Amino acid sequence: MATSIEDYNYDLPKSFIAQKSVEPRDQSKLMVLDKEAGAVEHRQFFEIEEYLQPSDLLVWNNTKVFKARLFGKTSRGAEVEIFLLNPIDDFSW
Repeated sequence: MATSIEDYNYDLPKSFIAQKSVEPRDQSKLMVLDKEAGAVEHRQFFEIEEYLQPSDLLVWNNTKVFKARLFGKTSRGAEVEIFLLNPIDDFSW
């Protein structure tokens, strides 16, 4: 179990980060972990029904990526990357 925020750090190659959605959407990847056996299967999302039981709860995340990324440097020269999550219609300084 993680004990600090540093426990969540890991290297993720940029080539592993999706740049666009798969079409049709149900063709996206699905990783299935069998906790008892410790086995991992790589499937496709349309196969998820094979793993759901009548008492299971499926939480559907229908958020979308907002294409707004800002790059910059701090006054000390550190590089920063800012992801904007929501547009603001009535923003003023």
